[in-house]
Amino acid sequence: MKPGKRLHYFDMLKGLAIFLVVMGHVLTMCIRDIDRALLFKIIGQVHMPIFFFISGYFTYKLTADGKTVMPRLGQRFMQLVIPGIIVGLIFMVYFPHSGLQSPFDMSFNGMWCTEYKNGYWFTITLFLIILLYSGFARVLDAVGSVGGRIGATAALWIVLIVLDGCFESEMWWKLLSLKLVVTFFPAFMAGVFAKASGEAFMEMIKARGVYTGSLIIAGLCFYILAYRWEFPSFHSLIFLVAEPVMHVALAIVGLRLVEPWSREAFADTASPLARRFASMWQYIGSKSLSIYLLHYFFLFPLPVLQDPLRGMALDIVPTLTVSVIVASLVVAVTLLVNAIISRSPLLARLLTGSN
Repeated sequence: MKPGKRLHYFDMLKGLAIFLVVMGHVLTMCIRDIDRALLFKIIGQVHMPIFFFISGYFTYKLTADGKTVMPRLGQRFMQLVIPGIIVGLIFMVYFPHSGLQSPFDMSFNGMWCTEYKNGYWFTITLFLIILLYSGFARVLDAVGSVGGRIGATAALWIVLIVLDGCFESEMWWKLLSLKLVVTFFPAFMAGVFAKASGEAFMEMIKARGVYTGSLIIAGLCFYILAYRWEFPSFHSLIFLVAEPVMHVALAIVGLRLVEPWSREAFADTASPLARRFASMWQYIGSKSLSIYLLHYFFLFPLPVLQDPLRGMALDIVPTLTVSVIVASLVVAVTLLVNAIISRSPLLARLLTGSN
């Protein structure tokens, strides 16, 4: 890979992931009370690990002498935390006028004293993981072997799990959404290790059987996690391990699907239609943070669809059709508003984290 060359497939994967985020919110906030739909369960397990994996991949950098480059925490704080807080507070004021219902506590208490921050948890959680990584990177530098680095990462994750068990009911733990830090730290570090391996990781996921195995593993772990009440005899450790395993498997599946698509779509021999379609997803992915922060404002109530979808047993085809159509409208309006906001550097920085 040439220095400075943008990897189209990562943007395309982010585009697909953020579109899934909006689809999930269409089901849970626009239509409501159909959370048992299979599509909703799939979306809920798939999209966020992709973002943490990609964030880890692009956070990892090395100096000329092979030392880890420390993330610019001030810059990441301004990019992630400040917009998350400001837009979250604005949405809290806007929500009573939206006509929407929400599984969250849409109050000041819900914004500050719950893990999910009225839906704006991602930016804070990602910043805290980057902060944790910036301190842990020195340990990784001191450990020579790949096995040792993976072992050190696993040890840190176990420590985080123990701390979560001790403090999960404490207000300050919820205030910082630290349970979510514990959940997504392995996906972020998987991205770090993938980047550290250079081309070896991308070659590995192209190897025969890796995609099939990852798809099977992701499917099995998804079933165990989404329907855990069907496995009453399973030890809690199985659920604990299944989650990061599924996250890594999903990242492999996602890249294995999107990388060849990107290569073919942006080849000189690609048709204009194929290139435009891929470029659309690349563009959406390049604006994924803005879409995440702004799209809540453009969701609209659709309770009239609850009974028809239940009448079709919440089948994946009708729920997919409805969520794709509505999500497309929401994303289009969000991108339009983001283009308007981007004309003001100050508003772009405060509301979307753009420089």
